[in-house]
Amino acid sequence: MSNEEIEVALPFNNASLVQYSDNSIVIRTIMSKPTGYISVAAFAVGESLEGKISPFNTMLQIIEGEAEVVIGGESYIVGESHSIIIHANLRSTLIAKTPFKVLTTVIKSGYE
Repeated sequence: MSNEEIEVALPFNNASLVQYSDNSIVIRTIMSKPTGYISVAAFAVGESLEGKISPFNTMLQIIEGEAEVVIGGESYIVGESHSIIIHANLRSTLIAKTPFKVLTTVIKSGYE
Protein backbone atom coordinates (compact mmCIF):
# COMPACT_ATOMS: atom_id res chain seq x y z
CA MET A 1 0.00 0.00 0.00
CA SER A 2 1.34 3.40 -0.91
CA ASN A 3 1.19 5.85 2.01
CA GLU A 4 1.95 8.86 -0.14
CA GLU A 5 -1.17 11.01 -0.28
CA ILE A 6 -2.32 12.69 -3.47
CA GLU A 7 -1.32 16.33 -3.83
CA VAL A 8 -4.22 18.67 -3.06
CA ALA A 9 -5.79 20.98 -5.65
CA LEU A 10 -4.60 18.91 -8.61
CA PRO A 11 -7.07 16.86 -10.68
CA PHE A 12 -6.45 13.11 -10.88
CA ASN A 13 -8.11 9.99 -12.22
CA ASN A 14 -9.02 7.50 -9.46
CA ALA A 15 -8.72 4.43 -11.69
CA SER A 16 -5.20 5.33 -12.83
CA LEU A 17 -3.83 5.52 -9.27
CA VAL A 18 -3.50 1.73 -9.02
CA GLN A 19 -2.78 -0.97 -11.56
CA TYR A 20 -3.80 -4.61 -11.54
CA SER A 21 -1.16 -7.12 -10.48
CA ASP A 22 -1.63 -10.89 -10.87
CA ASN A 23 -2.76 -12.65 -7.70
CA SER A 24 -2.76 -9.38 -5.76
CA ILE A 25 -4.73 -6.55 -4.25
CA VAL A 26 -2.98 -3.22 -4.80
CA ILE A 27 -4.05 -0.38 -2.48
CA ARG A 28 -3.17 3.30 -2.53
CA THR A 29 -4.15 5.88 0.06
CA ILE A 30 -5.60 9.05 -1.39
CA MET A 31 -6.16 10.81 1.92
CA SER A 32 -5.83 9.76 5.56
CA LYS A 33 -6.87 11.86 8.53
CA PRO A 34 -7.80 11.09 12.15
CA THR A 35 -11.47 11.39 11.12
CA GLY A 36 -11.31 8.95 8.20
CA TYR A 37 -9.63 7.93 5.00
CA ILE A 38 -10.10 7.47 1.27
CA SER A 39 -8.25 4.79 -0.66
CA VAL A 40 -8.38 3.10 -4.04
CA ALA A 41 -7.67 -0.57 -4.64
CA ALA A 42 -7.25 -2.85 -7.64
CA PHE A 43 -8.30 -6.49 -7.15
CA ALA A 44 -7.00 -9.16 -9.52
CA VAL A 45 -9.56 -11.79 -10.54
CA GLY A 46 -9.99 -14.38 -7.80
CA GLU A 47 -8.68 -12.15 -5.02
CA SER A 48 -10.79 -11.34 -1.96
CA LEU A 49 -10.73 -9.35 1.25
CA GLU A 50 -12.64 -11.56 3.66
CA GLY A 51 -14.35 -11.16 6.99
CA LYS A 52 -13.52 -7.53 7.63
CA ILE A 53 -15.42 -5.78 10.43
CA SER A 54 -15.09 -2.01 10.71
CA PRO A 55 -16.43 0.05 13.62
CA PHE A 56 -17.34 2.74 11.05
CA ASN A 57 -19.66 2.99 8.06
CA THR A 58 -17.79 2.40 4.81
CA MET A 59 -18.80 3.45 1.32
CA LEU A 60 -17.49 1.45 -1.62
CA GLN A 61 -17.61 2.95 -5.13
CA ILE A 62 -16.74 0.53 -7.92
CA ILE A 63 -14.83 2.60 -10.48
CA GLU A 64 -13.92 -0.22 -12.86
CA GLY A 65 -15.19 -3.77 -13.31
CA GLU A 66 -17.59 -5.61 -11.02
CA ALA A 67 -17.36 -6.93 -7.46
CA GLU A 68 -19.30 -9.29 -5.26
CA VAL A 69 -19.80 -7.62 -1.89
CA VAL A 70 -21.05 -9.78 0.97
CA ILE A 71 -22.43 -7.80 3.91
CA GLY A 72 -23.73 -9.66 6.95
CA GLY A 73 -24.19 -12.80 4.87
CA GLU A 74 -26.13 -11.06 2.04
CA SER A 75 -24.42 -11.05 -1.37
CA TYR A 76 -24.60 -8.08 -3.77
CA ILE A 77 -23.11 -7.67 -7.23
CA VAL A 78 -21.88 -4.08 -7.56
CA GLY A 79 -20.88 -2.87 -11.00
CA GLU A 80 -18.88 0.00 -12.40
CA SER A 81 -20.14 3.47 -11.41
CA HIS A 82 -22.24 2.00 -8.59
CA SER A 83 -21.77 2.23 -4.84
CA ILE A 84 -22.76 0.38 -1.69
CA ILE A 85 -22.56 1.33 2.00
CA ILE A 86 -21.41 -1.18 4.58
CA HIS A 87 -22.90 -0.41 7.97
CA ALA A 88 -20.55 -0.25 10.95
CA ASN A 89 -19.86 -3.48 12.83
CA LEU A 90 -21.09 -5.81 10.06
CA ARG A 91 -18.79 -8.49 8.63
CA SER A 92 -18.05 -7.84 4.96
CA THR A 93 -16.17 -9.56 2.15
CA LEU A 94 -15.13 -8.24 -1.27
CA ILE A 95 -14.65 -10.83 -4.00
CA ALA A 96 -13.18 -10.23 -7.46
CA LYS A 97 -15.20 -12.35 -9.90
CA THR A 98 -13.57 -10.10 -12.54
CA PRO A 99 -10.75 -7.60 -12.02
CA PHE A 100 -12.15 -4.48 -10.36
CA LYS A 101 -11.09 -1.18 -8.85
CA VAL A 102 -12.83 0.32 -5.83
CA LEU A 103 -12.74 3.68 -4.10
CA THR A 104 -13.26 3.23 -0.35
CA THR A 105 -14.36 6.07 1.94
CA VAL A 106 -14.47 5.70 5.73
CA ILE A 107 -15.73 8.54 7.94
CA LYS A 108 -14.87 8.10 11.61
CA SER A 109 -16.38 11.32 12.96
CA GLY A 110 -19.60 10.93 14.90
CA TYR A 111 -18.80 7.50 16.33
CA GLU A 112 -17.04 8.59 19.49
